Amino acid sequence: YPYCFDVLRFFFKSVKTEEAMTFSWMKATLLLLSLCHSLAAQGCPCAHRAPIIRALYDATRGPQWTRPWDMTSASLPCGLEGISCSALRQDVTSIALYKRGLNGQLPVELSNLTNLVSIDVSHNFLSGTLHPEYASWAALTDCTFLNNSISGSIHASFSQWTSIASVNFAINKFTGTLSAAFSAWSNISWIAINDNSLSGTLPVEYARWPLIGSFFINTNQLSGPLPPEYSDWSSTITAFNVGNNSFSGELPSAYNAWKNLKDFEAVNNSGPLTGTLPEEYGVWSNLLYFFISLNNFSGSLPASYAAWTKIRRFEVDRNVLSGTLPSAYSSWVSVENFVVQHNLFSGSLPNEYGKLVELSTFNVGENRMTGTIPASYKTWTKVRNIQVFTNAFSGTLPNTYGALVMLEMFQATGNALTGTIPLSLVTLPRMSIFAVGYNQLSGRLPTRCSPTIKALLFQHNTRIVGALPMELSSFSAIGVCGTGMCPSTTLPFQYCLPSEVMFSSQDQSDLLRLASPFQEVCDPKAVVNLRP
Repeated sequence: YPYCFDVLRFFFKSVKTEEAMTFSWMKATLLLLSLCHSLAAQGCPCAHRAPIIRALYDATRGPQWTRPWDMTSASLPCGLEGISCSALRQDVTSIALYKRGLNGQLPVELSNLTNLVSIDVSHNFLSGTLHPEYASWAALTDCTFLNNSISGSIHASFSQWTSIASVNFAINKFTGTLSAAFSAWSNISWIAINDNSLSGTLPVEYARWPLIGSFFINTNQLSGPLPPEYSDWSSTITAFNVGNNSFSGELPSAYNAWKNLKDFEAVNNSGPLTGTLPEEYGVWSNLLYFFISLNNFSGSLPASYAAWTKIRRFEVDRNVLSGTLPSAYSSWVSVENFVVQHNLFSGSLPNEYGKLVELSTFNVGENRMTGTIPASYKTWTKVRNIQVFTNAFSGTLPNTYGALVMLEMFQATGNALTGTIPLSLVTLPRMSIFAVGYNQLSGRLPTRCSPTIKALLFQHNTRIVGALPMELSSFSAIGVCGTGMCPSTTLPFQYCLPSEVMFSSQDQSDLLRLASPFQEVCDPKAVVNLRP
């Protein structure tokens, strides 16, 4: 009987040091096992809860679960997988039915489990609403309903869960507003209500939570400003995600008090979020992730952020940020993703970024940048994705990039690049998409390329001549429009993509789906006629 171990655990936690010295562990264990044997002889201490557990089984189509219960056992609910019974409390204390195939609405009878400490029914097919009577779970510390189809509101009466430490209602269909009454959750450290349809504003009262560490309310319909009062979470908050909502206004500079913050996410708020990026956030010395894409932030990138020496992902694309890229960010020696696409950045690419040797993705596309593409970036031996398209870069494609053996995507379309296409670039062993159209490149196309290439695009470089490499597959997306050449007879089609069309996926079907509206048969007599 597993519940007997509760007695043992209780004894070992409560015994004093002096007592431990006078009683041997062996004697204590034998004594308590004798007690457990006596309790076991009396049957399951939670037997009076069997009707409640049976109601749960029936309401959620128990016979169709993954690993259904044997409801004929005389010791119900003891011995059922996922049900924990406490001999000390004489009650069910835990329900753990993760990914078991529960289908339907949880029964109101569960509210009678007043000693319930944890419930996990995540990744099932639950629907309907949560009963307000569940407020009776006064001992509850962990509540997980993740990834179901539960609807309705999150009842204010749940504020009576005064012991709650972790709440996960993510990926459901909850509606309504967040109750200010939940500020009574004085032990809450983790709250995830993301991916629902909640509306209204964030209650200022949540600033009273003294232990909050992770706050995930992204992907809802929440609006209004971000409460500056949340700066009171100064020493506890490590993860804050309010992305994909309708928040408006500026980022509170007072959040610089979050000295242990590791993850800040505020992407795609349709309010929108505006203003400049607070210089004060430079004190976030433990920050790993900073995501503020798809907003209306303006101004320059603060030099103070150079102190984020642990940063791994920095994504500020699709705003109206301007100025130059700070060379001081070369201190980000752990950064893996650097994405500033679709802003108003100008100036040149800092040579110092050659120090960012952990880079996997570097995207400065759709800005107003000038100068050359630095040869010093040959040190990025882990980089997989380089995007420098739609700028005003000049000079040649660096031959030194032949050292970038992990590179899979290189898109430099829509610049003023000159010179020839380096053989070392198109023969990289993992190269999948190579796009350098709408430049001023010239000379003969390399006679060889990597057999992994799925898209080879150099359209509207009128002085490129030669023949396509034999390694190209008949399924490759080839763009030679407006050059001095045509695809071969075995590759009759070409794709005349507009300069603004870029690839974001390496999946072959995705590539061809994007390119197919621009498919043409090349006319050898008109190979230098530019497409409008």
